[in-house]
Amino acid sequence: MDSRVYTAGLTVDRVEVRTVEVSISEIQERWKVSRATVYSHIKKGKLSRLENGKVDVSEVLRVY
Repeated sequence: MDSRVYTAGLTVDRVEVRTVEVSISEIQERWKVSRATVYSHIKKGKLSRLENGKVDVSEVLRVY
């Protein structure tokens, strides 16, 4: 199956986007950030959680 999209004379390859998710405890261990700080940043809107309660690693890298 062709994975390219053709629009207005342009050819664009489709890219599958995957997220890497980490738990609050993983953030604590890997980035040495306290649980209270993580929850504070979530509450203030600096960090956002996914529906499953985890955090996208790109968010963690952006904040920490």
